[in-house]
Amino acid sequence: MSLKLFIFTDMPEKEVFPKVRSLPALILALPPPDMVVDKKVPVLEGEALAKDLLKAFEDEWGVLTNKIIKPGLINIVDQRWKLETARRAMDAYLDGGRTLDVASGTLPEKYRSQVEKFSEELRGYKKMSSYAGFEMWHGERARPVKILDKVSMYGFKNQIGFNMSRFIEAAQSEIVFQNPYIVLTDDARELLKKASARGVKIILQTNGPKSIDVPSALAFFCKEWAKLMRDIPTLQIFMAPDSLHQLHSKCVVFDGQIALVGTSNLDPLSMVTNSEDMAVIENPEFAAMVRMRILRITESCVECQIKREADGSITRVRGPEQDVSEATMEKMKLLVKLTWLRPFL
Repeated sequence: MSLKLFIFTDMPEKEVFPKVRSLPALILALPPPDMVVDKKVPVLEGEALAKDLLKAFEDEWGVLTNKIIKPGLINIVDQRWKLETARRAMDAYLDGGRTLDVASGTLPEKYRSQVEKFSEELRGYKKMSSYAGFEMWHGERARPVKILDKVSMYGFKNQIGFNMSRFIEAAQSEIVFQNPYIVLTDDARELLKKASARGVKIILQTNGPKSIDVPSALAFFCKEWAKLMRDIPTLQIFMAPDSLHQLHSKCVVFDGQIALVGTSNLDPLSMVTNSEDMAVIENPEFAAMVRMRILRITESCVECQIKREADGSITRVRGPEQDVSEATMEKMKLLVKLTWLRPFL
């Protein structure tokens, strides 16, 4: 599940809500039947915060050209009714976990077969939470928040890279990462090596071969993880064990005091190429909560391990390779030779 930010500038409180990417796919297609969607996702509120996010959006898209997409000249089959059927089915399920009553006679005839198909699939998600009773601000407290923005490779603004570097350099005891894709740039690698040399403990939680959805990122991770642990002695790497535990959040906690939550991955695509945003929350209670949740997940993860030999070399003891078939490993070895791919991972 991916949390992205929507900006509602016409709302009185200038609220900023997270969006679950590909929500129709989440409900109708991709997750296994026993997947649980957590309703307690972060919500950011405040007029100044909304202005920061709106500026970040305008900095990226204001210089681009908008194009009007026109319908094709020939549309033999009208598919709009199928989209309307899916919308009705999803609305009903989100509003209390119910499915549409086909026998009620309130649906047009041509909708009914599609509704039956969607409803049957929806009934398989027995643990899917309903949003009907969700209380927006229940138990939440105001926290100081600052938005860090990075524009794409077409611009020069990179508050994330600059400030992330400063946070790593200032860390005194611990850095905890939760990120789905780990393909570190040379600069990031050097910063973490220096932090480790100061005695800073570094915990990195990411996807493993059975949970990752980007094969190219997995290929480079398989190649590089052991060298990272060799060069960064205080580093621990934990991999999600399967698709049920797949990670897609991007969080960092520094010294249990400051938390970053947002869209940026630990890979060249985010650090160099894409436009990204991260929210900085400087609050020990919030940081402790994020840290605790990350560490709780590590209990079900697979920890990568190396053995340091007397001559200074290392032996891979437990890593992603054990969860990858020989045929797939051979393909990935060919893939990592295409070094021009790295900036796009």
